[in-house]
Amino acid sequence: MSAISNTFDYIFIGGGTAGLSTAARLAERSPTLSILVLEAGKNVSSNPNTRIPASYPKNLGNPEVDWAFFSTPQSHAGDRPVYLPRGKSLGGTSNLNFMQVNRANIEEYDTLADFGINGWGWNDLLPYFKKYENLTASQKSQDQAHVTVNSSVHGTDGPVDLTYPIEITAAQDYFFKAMNELGVPSNPDSSSGNNRGVWTSTCAIDPTTATRVSADTAYLKLNSSNLHIVTEARVSRILFKTSPEGEAVADKVEFIQDEKVVTAKATKEVILSAGTYQTPQILELSGIGDPAILAKYGISSVVDLPTVGKNLLEYKEHIYVIMSFELKPPFTSWDVLRDPVVAAAELQKYETNKTGKLTTVPGAFAFISPDKLWDKQEVSDIKKKLGTSGSETPFTHKMSDIQQNWLSSVPFLEIMWYAEFTPSNVKAEPDAGKNYYSLGVALEHPLSQGTVHIQSANVTENPVIDPQFFAKDSDMDILLDGIKYCRKIAATKALAEITVGEVAPGVNIQTNADLKEFVKSNFITVFHPIGTAAMLPKELGGVVDSHLRVYGTANLRVVDASILPLHFTAHPMATVYAIAEKAAEMIAKAA
Repeated sequence: MSAISNTFDYIFIGGGTAGLSTAARLAERSPTLSILVLEAGKNVSSNPNTRIPASYPKNLGNPEVDWAFFSTPQSHAGDRPVYLPRGKSLGGTSNLNFMQVNRANIEEYDTLADFGINGWGWNDLLPYFKKYENLTASQKSQDQAHVTVNSSVHGTDGPVDLTYPIEITAAQDYFFKAMNELGVPSNPDSSSGNNRGVWTSTCAIDPTTATRVSADTAYLKLNSSNLHIVTEARVSRILFKTSPEGEAVADKVEFIQDEKVVTAKATKEVILSAGTYQTPQILELSGIGDPAILAKYGISSVVDLPTVGKNLLEYKEHIYVIMSFELKPPFTSWDVLRDPVVAAAELQKYETNKTGKLTTVPGAFAFISPDKLWDKQEVSDIKKKLGTSGSETPFTHKMSDIQQNWLSSVPFLEIMWYAEFTPSNVKAEPDAGKNYYSLGVALEHPLSQGTVHIQSANVTENPVIDPQFFAKDSDMDILLDGIKYCRKIAATKALAEITVGEVAPGVNIQTNADLKEFVKSNFITVFHPIGTAAMLPKELGGVVDSHLRVYGTANLRVVDASILPLHFTAHPMATVYAIAEKAAEMIAKAA
């Protein structure tokens, strides 16, 4: 720190997907401002496991790039602690995820206004979706991905390079045919505000180099000299002073580097972008949260805000469970990479001309409208379940009403097609020489809510994460309907033509009781946690307002996925980048 300064106009806590992109845009827009980014992880921009798209599984659980959190034992899921990955590097989870960049439906974004949060609807966010994008989509890539790009909703000069998968297995066409056979239409461009149907997602992959595009490789191209980045700097707390109006003013940020405690001063604002698990941790360590929780660990209350760390929703975490099926020869999948000879040949192909299976993540998606999944009586039954769940607070009561209305059109389930085997407690390893595909069924709008809170005043002790998976029976019931629907997909004429049979859960697991046990033993999250610093009116449980300012503070904002109060039917990276672009503009205008 002494090599540059210890005083800055803005200090960003967290250099992940949201924090780094917001900071870089702010630096570009306001070159006279001094901006510091403090990131706990390392710079991994040259690490081949983060750059080669198909190497993404190697990053999960690797402490160099993954915080690798675990939940508390889940009482509604056989007391399993559940693995909860989060990116730990400059670029954050954009260096850890599966590179899928997609958007939710117009009515989902517009729902934020129903909670009194204005300025965050579809039309408000669309310019920011376009601003970060640099989409390259040749006619060939569109044809093989079943895509027709709607150029009016995409950007072509932003920092985040996007494209469609460079290589797609022949078996994936049969997935599209199967969904069409069940009445689910192909969606030519799911980024247009309607993601119903079956489609291929844009990917954060550079089409020229065939490498992962993450927040660090994208936004650091902006090359602003007023942006200062310190890695391996773990923030322990924010220090406040009090304004004449009685508000808490973020004055300094304390962090640990090289086992020493260092302090940096912010003259304008502090922006907290530590992610859904660590943003509430830092707020509580700094004295913002429930005074009763803070007092347990000897932390003085700065702002009485008991909703910090509450309202944790898991998308797919969305929670999901994956089913595997064996492919008939001659169809192959990414399972061929398990053969060392094939893997070496694919690596040679990748390094020589940037083609082959290492260039991409093998998958496609189907977001299923309620009318394709349930008949009218079943929809009525689901409405009753939703109406009797999650009404403990004004927010959850209103959310229950909204979800009941969404049953007329908004997808509740996502089906993910993977051209590879997925292990389970039924079958841990694929048979040598065989090829598989998997269908992951994900719950898009769970009602179960959890919490994230500190367990000590020491930042190096991870927060206690209790998602309360399946606390609401409706979450399990809808997921079971999804498993049964996946069996319908595999039984279509199209997929039956290429499928040997179901490997997991397997034909012997048929009853609801047995399927529930399979789910409890095998479900995972889709790594999309949100909501622990929700953007809502304070009386509805909000932590930040529509300008992302923490209630009770004068100059502390939160910019990351923790602000989202409800889950959308989409993987959140696209929305997080849009939030970052909008936040940078918002902060610059207030400077």
